[in-house]
Amino acid sequence: MDLSVQFRPRSAPHIGAVPPSVFAPQVRLRVLDAPGLGENPRSDETYLRSYREHLPGCDAILWVLAARSRAMALDQHYLTELADFRERMVFGVNQVDAVEPAEWRRASNRPSPRQESNIGEILADRTVRLTDIVGPDPTVIGYSSRHGYRLDQLFQALLTVCPSRRQWMFAGLKNFSHRDFGVDRVRPIDRKDAL
Repeated sequence: MDLSVQFRPRSAPHIGAVPPSVFAPQVRLRVLDAPGLGENPRSDETYLRSYREHLPGCDAILWVLAARSRAMALDQHYLTELADFRERMVFGVNQVDAVEPAEWRRASNRPSPRQESNIGEILADRTVRLTDIVGPDPTVIGYSSRHGYRLDQLFQALLTVCPSRRQWMFAGLKNFSHRDFGVDRVRPIDRKDAL
């Protein structure tokens, strides 16, 4: 899918007959949702081949792990196969809102102290296991897509791992919120363009 963001400065300048849109450039991000490895062992080699073909063209790679599952053997195996791309990888640990004791504080959109402690243990565990495969200091971010919790940090981490020669393109996005990418701004692309 393509995500489009229109930059609209807080006080758009109006210079003569120049329309404000000149000062509000549009940025387009292409998001490729890759098929899941491990769903069918017969398809895994095809998927890995497709990953190796498409990942070199990606500025950032988000590898999503589930917070409530300790099973990482398949992820570790696949990451070994895709180790060449580790410098552009960010590891998102999704569904932290479902971590026990599942005491999500809706008013402040935060985990309870006990839940936050358990989330911290999960993130530490994933970091150690990922370090064994991808090397020191992997970027591991716990988040909840359901509640929008820490999506801004996840997005910032993805911008940070972009190659330095291309980071300038994303500089204007660094202060954006996940709320800036509303559903009305998402346009699906043809499947032939995806992995």
